[in-house]
Amino acid sequence: MTKDVHITVTGTQFDEDGHRTVTEQKVEGQYFERNGNRYLLYEERDSDTGTVTKNTIKIEESAVEISRNGHISSRMVFRPGETHRTGHVTPYGILTLDIYTESLKSVWKENNGILQVAYRLYAEGNLLFDNKLSVKVTAREKNRSDFLEKA
Repeated sequence: MTKDVHITVTGTQFDEDGHRTVTEQKVEGQYFERNGNRYLLYEERDSDTGTVTKNTIKIEESAVEISRNGHISSRMVFRPGETHRTGHVTPYGILTLDIYTESLKSVWKENNGILQVAYRLYAEGNLLFDNKLSVKVTAREKNRSDFLEKA
């Protein structure tokens, strides 16, 4: 896959009453492989404040780590059947969360890939949400002017 990619991140939350909330974000980012792991790098901008959060997704064979640094900071680890604690840092304070990963699926081809994670989010032992995360990645096509500039 090329280094420059389109990334679509879709998050679905289900509260205790079964109410579903879906968020989707489409961004440009970078993809690379190192030491047998896949990495996605991208930035997101807060629509209210304009501040930027840098995101790194590290995809291992049996685990995923998502690091966010900026307006919101956290490090989330997803490993099926395990619970991992994280500090979710916001401008309003730090929220300690436990993440239990139910399932993890990662499929990669030459020009695209998909990552799917199902997990439960807890605060102080109480279930907050059931979550599904989907990250779709497609290679960015080089346009004709890029090709002509290099010729």
